[in-house]
Amino acid sequence: MTCAKSPAPRGALAVGSTGTLVRVERLSLTPASALFSTGVYLLAGLILVVPTVAVAVPWLTELYRLFTH
Repeated sequence: MTCAKSPAPRGALAVGSTGTLVRVERLSLTPASALFSTGVYLLAGLILVVPTVAVAVPWLTELYRLFTH
């Protein structure tokens, strides 16, 4: 709790002269909508799945051809 109530350092990362707790509270003024959150989760899933499939399918196809002949 001491860190959260301490004043901000006088450097480039200090926004004004407010404490850490005030700056953290500014990050979550309004919660994201359910539609936005769903879209972000779907996009994150696609970012993981699409490259994996793009690499795995040709590799599995080649393994299938190798072992069936």
